[in-house]
Formats: sequence, structure tokens, C-alpha cells
Amino acid sequence: MRRLQPLKHLDANLKPDPGSDIGRVCALESSQYLRNQLLRDADWAGMAHSLEIRVPLVHAATLEALAPSLPRLKRARKAALRPRLKALAG
Repeated sequence: MRRLQPLKHLDANLKPDPGSDIGRVCALESSQYLRNQLLRDADWAGMAHSLEIRVPLVHAATLEALAPSLPRLKRARKAALRPRLKALAG
């Protein structure tokens, strides 16, 4: 474990620091679990059964722009994020 340095690797995924515990969890989930597990599994399952599957939003620039809004939301809803997305589309 010392040679792998997992804490150093996780810390690198928190730069810049999201500024809240919820933001840090979201950053780690999207950079680790979502990218390494969920996207791969969804891709495999969809192709194995000839289905088109919609995966979660993973566009890095969009996530960066939305990140400051996420901690204020009680539940992440499309309607709550829509004004911010429209501003990005500009």
C-alpha cells in the first residue's frame, strides 16, 4: 500500500478543492467510481444486449461549471440546474 500511495492519488483528484464535504465526495465519485466502474459496466451491458444506454453527465468542463451549485441543492434535479446550463450554453 505504501508503494501505491492511494491517499496521494485521491488527493490529486481533489484539486482544486471543491470547498465542501459533499463537493469532495462528488469529485471523488466522478473521478474514481463513475469513470472506472460505472461507465465501463454500462458500456459492456449495453453492447452485450444491443441497447443504447444513457450514462451520467461526464463532460468535464460542464461538471466544473456546475460544481459550485451542487452543494446548495437538496436534490440534484435537472430543473434546478437548467438556468446554470443555459448560461453555459450562452
